[in-house]
Amino acid sequence: MIATHLGFYNTSSSRTHVRFTFSTHAAAGGNVAPLSAFEAASVRAVERALEGEEKADTIRIDDRIFGVVSMPVYGESGSLIGALTVGAEIGVKVVQ
Repeated sequence: MIATHLGFYNTSSSRTHVRFTFSTHAAAGGNVAPLSAFEAASVRAVERALEGEEKADTIRIDDRIFGVVSMPVYGESGSLIGALTVGAEIGVKVVQ
């Protein structure tokens, strides 16, 4: 199975601190969606998470479709400290 998983972490000031990617698609010789494109396409979900709400979305990067989930991250004091956003390529067949 060919899969691409992407993610990043934002602080509450929307600054990206950590980016990660895992792709069996790349291991098979395919192209991985650029993380910058993934971040840009996920902005609505991130904004909602930074307001304290979990948000799922479907995004398109070039000719590829990704399922995205962005969730708020809370510190020990209970205050919102950021958002964790992850995505997985789901493909056109799943969307149809």
